[in-house]
Amino acid sequence: MSLVELSIHWQVLMIPLLVVIISQVIKVVLETSKSGFQWAHLDSYGGMPSSHTALFISLAMMIGFTEGFSSPLFALVLFTAAVFVRDA
Repeated sequence: MSLVELSIHWQVLMIPLLVVIISQVIKVVLETSKSGFQWAHLDSYGGMPSSHTALFISLAMMIGFTEGFSSPLFALVLFTAAVFVRDA
């Protein structure tokens, strides 16, 4: 596996992970501004921005960019992301 192929595979994993971390940090900042800092805000679920939705949307986009937007894998991840957006 060449270095270019390896970096593309890592991007598919690292960018969604980075998106989750960023959305969770934004959530902590917003919650801290409302009610002060609490340790429970660091791993809280629910609320906006939804880190789960951000994860699946960014994962769908990365799969679309690497596998193609007409691939069956992209369609599967896109519909799964749509369910997460609906439930968020």
